[in-house]
Amino acid sequence: MKLKSPVLIGATITTVLIVIIIGTTLQIPDWVYAILFFIAGLVITSLFSLNEKRLEQLHDLYRLSKISKELNLSNTKPYDMNEVTLMVKSLIKTDLAFYISNENEKVCISSDVKIAPELLRKSLSPLLNDSKAILIVDINKEERLEKNLLNEEGMKSLVLVPIKLAGETIGFCGGLNKKEVFKWRSVEILDKFCKQLAVLINANKEKKSDAEFNANIIRSLITAVESKNKIFAGHSERVALVSYEIGEKLAMTDEELKNLYYAALLHDIGRINLPDIRLIKDEDEYKLDPIEQHTVNGAACLPEGWQWEEIRHGILYHHERYNGTGYPEGLKMTDIPFIARIIAVADIFDAMTFLCPEEERVELDEALKQVKRTTGTLLDPLAVVAFEDAFEEIRAIYADYKIDNDEEENE
Repeated sequence: MKLKSPVLIGATITTVLIVIIIGTTLQIPDWVYAILFFIAGLVITSLFSLNEKRLEQLHDLYRLSKISKELNLSNTKPYDMNEVTLMVKSLIKTDLAFYISNENEKVCISSDVKIAPELLRKSLSPLLNDSKAILIVDINKEERLEKNLLNEEGMKSLVLVPIKLAGETIGFCGGLNKKEVFKWRSVEILDKFCKQLAVLINANKEKKSDAEFNANIIRSLITAVESKNKIFAGHSERVALVSYEIGEKLAMTDEELKNLYYAALLHDIGRINLPDIRLIKDEDEYKLDPIEQHTVNGAACLPEGWQWEEIRHGILYHHERYNGTGYPEGLKMTDIPFIARIIAVADIFDAMTFLCPEEERVELDEALKQVKRTTGTLLDPLAVVAFEDAFEEIRAIYADYKIDNDEEENE
């Protein structure tokens, strides 16, 4: 805080004291003292008022900086609408915080008040075409609002701020209060927050676009590899999707999930420079022949560098088995990189349900039973538990592939 206000207060008090001392000598009338004290009181009160406003502004900036730090920490992952509403609630001290997205038409609410998101959007819809921030002191006097729902919940004051990206309104953040009336500073601080949120949304869009572009290139390469043998068509994509579902159940980070997906997508890339491969059945699992060469070749396809190491491990070791009977190095248990243990589960499951000859395929539920039977021998127990937890999502993946295949056959 600047020293200007304390100095002025001190100067005012000093001036009053000097006048009092001189006044006793010069016999100044009482009414002059009264006017002097009145002026001094006004000066001191206004200065204290300015200090209080400055303290409020500093407090607002402090809260905004804390929330900005949270936004910056979350910019490596897709923003969460629930997190955003909690931030809004903390930022403007509101009874009900909300976040409305124009892109997916979702509404998220953070409040003890039970208002259905779709009803809140409907109530506020007359305001959602406005591209400017809105502050409504008394909702009952706002003709544009559908007041029934808001009145029933006893809402009095509203603040609504647009989230803009490249000149387009992509959503709104705001709050509703039952008693306390919002002040314009709530609009100002929420506007700053919405601008930072727009930057985060844009960064996530670009990141998603880049990731999708990279994934499409890899899928094109995998399709070219799998075209050598139709039996492998779609195998890598299914293994990647199943591996990703397992990873999500294991609460892996976004970076770990990305590496897992790419490693699973590329796990059979080593077949690109091998002769035609036939699929053989060996006791409890299906595997490729020649067995060891494609994992080593696949790992060698990746460029050097630490950033590729985890993906390389997934490709190189996805045929290692928990009891040490796998290849290429015969690793066992936790010596096998975790990413490879996850891919192994997805790979074996797809071999039993889709990859093997049609007469030897088993239904999804039977394949799940067979996977569970190999827990602790061929497959990592933790990965199998996560696989079972994700089984409904995995079932949906295979339902989509079955529909796609049926359509191709009909054509």
